[in-house]
Amino acid sequence: QLENQPGFGLFTRSAATRILCSSKARATAVECWNASRGESFTINAEAVVVCAGGIETPNILRRSANEWWPSGLGNHSGHLGRHLISHPGIAIGGWPKGFRLINGSIGPTAATRHFDTEEEQVSGKYILLWRPAPTGLLFLNACIEQFPSANNTVALGPATTRFGTPTSIITFNYDERHKNREQTIREHLETLTEHLGLKVSHRRRYLHAHPMCTSRMAKNPSDGVIDPELRI
Repeated sequence: QLENQPGFGLFTRSAATRILCSSKARATAVECWNASRGESFTINAEAVVVCAGGIETPNILRRSANEWWPSGLGNHSGHLGRHLISHPGIAIGGWPKGFRLINGSIGPTAATRHFDTEEEQVSGKYILLWRPAPTGLLFLNACIEQFPSANNTVALGPATTRFGTPTSIITFNYDERHKNREQTIREHLETLTEHLGLKVSHRRRYLHAHPMCTSRMAKNPSDGVIDPELRI
């Protein structure tokens, strides 16, 4: 249906490699690479929307450095590719009485946003999920909202992809504030499982693949990459 719309084109097996500009304030084209044909091509445009996720978005902006943007499009403040966050979490679980093996798809059986409040936001809010496992294990799962850290970054690496673009170097660690918050939530989960009569035998830490915040939004240009209208 989209392909029937005037001006719509879908380019498969292709990657955007660079955004071309005619001035500091105007993007005019996107340079691309077609893996099937092994050749580059250019798409001219009146506006360019970058929608490539928390890893590739800052990378293509860095690759698009030019005379007006020597360190990458939108990197006037040095924030491009910084403040990387995801959705870390912790889970504790065990076998409830009368457990059985589960056939079919597995998903959360219950969730609460009780801790998704303004009060909890000060320390880092989180959502609780009951998440069963195929073996019959039942996990109480806390998915935590992480605060940004300028030390968590995405940068261009020395190697190249099959499209000839630089690979990504990701630096990601938990600061002390997050570690303390995680410990508080873990103690809360232990209390809940005790009240529920669930004997805990498994404890784990995980990281959801939800990278974001590397093209930081800010009202003041010195504080971020894009403005509240999503424009550099």
